Amino acid sequence: MTSAKLRRIIVDVPRHDLEKFEHLPDLGALDSFRVVQQFRFDPKALAGICRVKFRSPSLTPACMVGYAGLTKVTALATLEDGSFLAYFEGKPTAGWAKLVTKTGGHLVPPFELTAESWKITLLGTSTQLQLFMSELRRRKIHYRVSSVGDVDFREKSPLAMLTTKQREALVAAYRGGYYDIPRRASSTRVAKALGLGKSTTVEHLRKAEKRLLDGILRD
Repeated sequence: MTSAKLRRIIVDVPRHDLEKFEHLPDLGALDSFRVVQQFRFDPKALAGICRVKFRSPSLTPACMVGYAGLTKVTALATLEDGSFLAYFEGKPTAGWAKLVTKTGGHLVPPFELTAESWKITLLGTSTQLQLFMSELRRRKIHYRVSSVGDVDFREKSPLAMLTTKQREALVAAYRGGYYDIPRRASSTRVAKALGLGKSTTVEHLRKAEKRLLDGILRD
């Protein structure tokens, strides 16, 4: 017997409609909140790393203890824009968490509060996703579907984010020993192997390195 295919849906709920979720605390102090890494989310516990910004510069992540069942919130870093990177854990108590449990499926990032809306992402079967949206409508919670589609669990190569020329330059440089310590190949040698000029090759390599680093270090 084959299992039902999982789908992913992302819905945006207007911020002013959040009060329609049961047991949702006052979110007025929060300017923005986004789950960066989720370690656990089930009826018994939640844990992860978030990026949070408060409307008052005097507030810190510790003030979030008690929000939606959070029992621990620890600041990990303060970022340039005044937001915090923080570790959180607790037990889901807000209405949106209970709604996900009731309809089935799994809450996953992106899970984000902005100035305008709360972005909720749910994985589940088509039936579970339809039930989730039906419950939103039944509770008169407005929402907009911003994305929906099948879930692909195949691991994607980081090289997929590069252009063909960038990928070819990076692979040739790696295989030739350009990144070895000590370096076994110069950019001139890599350029010769590719049949390109040195400046063009260096440009491809730098752009490839920048894209890979952006993908790894973003946020």
